[in-house]
Amino acid sequence: MKKGLLMLGAAAMMLASCTQNEVLEVSESRAIGFNGTGIDNITRADITSSAFTHFYVYGGYGETAIFDKTEVNYDGGNWGYTPTKYWANGTWKFAGYEGGNGVTPTWSYANGLTLEVNSNASNQSDVVYAASSDITVEDAANYSTPVALTFTHLLSKIQFKFLKDAQSLGGVKVELSNFTVSGITTNAKWEAGVQKVATSAETGSYGDFSSAEEIVANTGLSTDAFYVIPQTVGTFTITADAVATDDAGTEVHSGQITATVPTTDITEWTAQNYYIYTATVAMSNIKDPDDPDQQPKPIEFTGTTAKNWNTPDDDNTINLN
Repeated sequence: MKKGLLMLGAAAMMLASCTQNEVLEVSESRAIGFNGTGIDNITRADITSSAFTHFYVYGGYGETAIFDKTEVNYDGGNWGYTPTKYWANGTWKFAGYEGGNGVTPTWSYANGLTLEVNSNASNQSDVVYAASSDITVEDAANYSTPVALTFTHLLSKIQFKFLKDAQSLGGVKVELSNFTVSGITTNAKWEAGVQKVATSAETGSYGDFSSAEEIVANTGLSTDAFYVIPQTVGTFTITADAVATDDAGTEVHSGQITATVPTTDITEWTAQNYYIYTATVAMSNIKDPDDPDQQPKPIEFTGTTAKNWNTPDDDNTINLN
């Protein structure tokens, strides 16, 4: 009798254990995940690089947002978030982004993710966006396909490089300070990934060389690369303070230099492209302190386009699928 009761108790415990495991397995199998087959192959520049370990996600299958700026983090080989969300029957939509303090997100199931982006000098950050829509789930208890997200850059980058004219300045040291490029549109908004004009459009300036830096022979002197809103390239102004000194440290020329930027070759800055403008500074571009009537000539930039942030042959996207 006792032996029978013991066997019955053991069988009941085994059955309870199996039932619990089956519930856990079903529960875990329908958890919404972002661990796709290509998620570990993040080799792009800026925040879409090996350092890309975080993004925000929105999503749901109706007017109620199941994900509402939920932080998704890469840790231990997996992308995770808390608390865990589970699939339900319905048609799901998702969108995600990563960026700095200049990004203001708004989500709705009907319109997707709207991003108001301020990319002025105080908000210099790469911004990436991805969306995945119309995921139909009919058997939520057994649905386990991870959400596929492909992030792309929303902004452009520009950079300015100065070379030194060997013929007129080969024997002197040239330093630049207080570089400024102004008259650039600094904000916009994206509705479901489509760029629109900002609610209140703004223009602004970007600067570099707060202290004097030398234009080194052969290698030149480059500004920081600035994140900018993709836009039609119009007229914008470039200025910098220049000082030329001889071997004895005596100032031979000094003053503000100005520049013109051509708009014929590069007429537009497009998203996910990197533009480098190069100009050669000559003696005629710098004010002669002994000649009050001198009118320095503006330097002239030429522009080149790198297809993507780093390497021209890279498609520059991250695939989470």
